[in-house]
Amino acid sequence: MNRIETLELFRKGKEYWNAWAEDMLVKRRQLESSGLWSMVLSTDPRNDQTRSWVNEASIQFSTKEDPFTFTSEVDFNGWIFPWNVDFTRATFDETVNFNNSHFFGAANFRSVTFARSADFKATSFDMFANFTRATFKSTTDFRTMAFGGDAYFTGASFTGAAKFRCATFSGAAFFSSTSFHGAAIFGSAVFSGAADFKSASFELGANFTDASLKAVSDFSNAVFNGTADFCGTALSGDSSFRGVSFNRGAGFRTATFLGAIDFRNISFSGDADFRTSVFSKAVDFSSTMFSGAADFRTTVFKGAADFRRGIFGGAAKFRTATFKGSASFRSASFSGSASFRSTGFSGDTYFRSATFCREADFKSAKFEGDAWFNRASADRDLTVFEKRVNFDQATFNEYVTFEETQFKDLASFAAIHASRGFTLANAKFWRAPDFIQAHFEEAPRLDNVHVEPEGANWRERWSNQSKSFSSGDPDVPARWRALKRLAIQGHDHEREQIFFPMEICSARFASDWYLPRPVNTQAGWRSFFRFWFGVAYGLTSSYGRSAVLPLAWLIGLTYISAAIYFGESRTVEQRRQDWFVSWMFHVTPGLSTEVPCSKLVAGNRKPVDRAMQTGTDVISEAWHLATVNGSVLGGIGGPDSPRRTYGCLYGVVEDKVGNQTPIIPIWVTTWSMIQKSLSLILIFLIGLAVRNMLRMK
Repeated sequence: MNRIETLELFRKGKEYWNAWAEDMLVKRRQLESSGLWSMVLSTDPRNDQTRSWVNEASIQFSTKEDPFTFTSEVDFNGWIFPWNVDFTRATFDETVNFNNSHFFGAANFRSVTFARSADFKATSFDMFANFTRATFKSTTDFRTMAFGGDAYFTGASFTGAAKFRCATFSGAAFFSSTSFHGAAIFGSAVFSGAADFKSASFELGANFTDASLKAVSDFSNAVFNGTADFCGTALSGDSSFRGVSFNRGAGFRTATFLGAIDFRNISFSGDADFRTSVFSKAVDFSSTMFSGAADFRTTVFKGAADFRRGIFGGAAKFRTATFKGSASFRSASFSGSASFRSTGFSGDTYFRSATFCREADFKSAKFEGDAWFNRASADRDLTVFEKRVNFDQATFNEYVTFEETQFKDLASFAAIHASRGFTLANAKFWRAPDFIQAHFEEAPRLDNVHVEPEGANWRERWSNQSKSFSSGDPDVPARWRALKRLAIQGHDHEREQIFFPMEICSARFASDWYLPRPVNTQAGWRSFFRFWFGVAYGLTSSYGRSAVLPLAWLIGLTYISAAIYFGESRTVEQRRQDWFVSWMFHVTPGLSTEVPCSKLVAGNRKPVDRAMQTGTDVISEAWHLATVNGSVLGGIGGPDSPRRTYGCLYGVVEDKVGNQTPIIPIWVTTWSMIQKSLSLILIFLIGLAVRNMLRMK
């Protein structure tokens, strides 16, 4: 029918219209049963009988050249359209109702304007429906409608709510560049063909809850200015959300992605909720920005998951997630807390050059493949943990590397289990890491690892903590002890000699105190002695690492002892009363000059025999005595050496029969014992340092 015939029949009403439509459908069935029906697509009849039927059954309400305006309310409820119908550029000034209508042919609503509400509930389109660049200025209702062919809404504009709940799209659905200014509701809709929402704009909420997209779906470069709800949505084909902007919250909770998914270059300005969703194939979130929380708790990634260069501005929640393929977070940035607690990584995992600005939690995580936490390449940034990171009870079944990684706060690896290689080479820790009860089946690599001496700067801790007598962290010594154990396991003696003194130093003001605390217990006194013995051990030998330091102490002790022995000789001879300070400032300079042996004669005290004075003097004998005592070796110089030394220094006592006995002052005897004891300790420390330097066991 032409336009005049169409409008004439339309004005007769539904009863006349449907009677005509049923008659046309009967004629078509007759042509089909007789074999005379011949049609290609919907516009190309191949014989005269078919062409005649098409000309009679076609419906034309409006054309591009001569658009028609429906000035009053229109009710097409239950109408039948036996063949193609054309509403191109028509205008409906009032409400229009197509509920339960049936379009057996193509329906062309191209550039139609619906000034009021448009109702298409339960409408059936057997062939394609074209709403390209249509304008819906009020609420539009397509609920439960069925599109048997392709549906075109490209460039359409929905000012009011667009309701497609439970709609069925058997062919492709094209919504590219469509503008939804009101709510867009596609909940429980079924898209059997491709779903194209490229560059679509959703100003208010977009609801795809429990929708089913069975073929390829494309939302690339779409803009969601309201909440986007894809909870429970099933996407069976490959899907692209590349370049999408979610300017409010985006919910994909319990969604199922059966095809490959592209989330590259997306911007989530609000929270992104992917809890309990399932990705059956590869998913790509590379260069995606999560400004709010990114929630992937209990999410399952069956294929490769790519979060390279992702930016997590809020909390990143991957707790109990499962990565069955590879997981890549290369160069990702976590500005909020990152939780991977109890997460399972079945494939290789990459956190190379990642930055964690807040706390990171990998407690009880399980890494079945290789785990890479090192620098991605020489020109990339290091992997950095700015705050605390927790790997407690994590399991590493394959190779894991933290090479060059920087830990700027406490890193806890307590009770981890590593079955293969574990490397911390060139890693840097700003605080002593916690490896207490960590188990390594292969010795970890600690080459050039650097650990800042947490708890080891006892002078600072003295000033900060001893004033209030408050306790430091008692776990720090245990952490250093665990590090020492790892170094021993790896036969890294250099690291062992670094961690051992840190263990001693960190115990100060934690378990060891400069005063007995409490005084009436053995534990208090033990902590007191450990404190000061540790201080002495560090000052005299740098905790067994320096041979020069105890040697310097030994030389100094010998020099002081020589001064004491010489000064005591002057005391006997000249009755001097000056004490140690006088020796240091007045007596000691005399050690560089020659002083003859003692010539004091008083009672039975006499100088030593002249024969023994030959070739010696007080200075030489003072040095000799200090050297003999310092070497802890007796008998140097022969059997007459002690008589000559003490006799020259302090004189002799001659009995009635002429036997001479050297005088040994009580102070000299006392200091000799002290010197020998201290020298023995210093010699031991020298030997210990040599042993440690030579890696002797």
